[in-house]
Amino acid sequence: MLVDYKTIEIQDVIDIIKTKNDDLIILDVRTKEEFDLGNIDESINIDVMGALFADNIDVLDKNKTYLIYCKGGKRSKQASDIMFNLGFKNIYNSALGYSDIIKKLDLK
Repeated sequence: MLVDYKTIEIQDVIDIIKTKNDDLIILDVRTKEEFDLGNIDESINIDVMGALFADNIDVLDKNKTYLIYCKGGKRSKQASDIMFNLGFKNIYNSALGYSDIIKKLDLK
C-alpha cells in the first residue's frame, strides 16, 4: 500500500496500462472537450477543474488503483493531491501527458 501517491515516468505508465489489472482505474482529469478529442481506452473523465471534482471523486472506491493523467502533468498532480487528501490509497500520477502516453502506446 502506498503511503503517498507516486509520480511515475512514461514507461511505468505504459506498463501499468498494459497489465490490464481489474483493480486499475485510468482517470483522465482534463476537460470533457479535451477528453472527447482523444483519450486512453477504458479511461474515465472527471475534470479536475470542475466545481464538483472532489464530490465526484469521493464516491469512487478508495481501495482501487488509480492511474491519473492530463495534458501535461500539472492537473494530474493537482488531482492526485486531492485524492490523497480524500483517503485514496493507490494513486499513480503520470509525469507526462496524454499525447506522450499515446505516442508510446502506439509504438507497442
